[in-house]
Amino acid sequence: MHGTRIDDSGQLQSFDERFERMVAWQARRDPQAAREELERQTLDYMATMPAWRDHPRVTKP
Repeated sequence: MHGTRIDDSGQLQSFDERFERMVAWQARRDPQAAREELERQTLDYMATMPAWRDHPRVTKP
């Protein structure tokens, strides 16, 4: 895999795959955090990324 968002064929990873990997990374950084909080932090961060900021899961209120 190249980088953190591209798969072996050079395509952008699916939102769900990228989201789960990022939540897992957050969980390793803060093992005591609740899943809901990790997801919120991940979505907040993804909102700053051009590849994901307009995704419906990121933009929903």
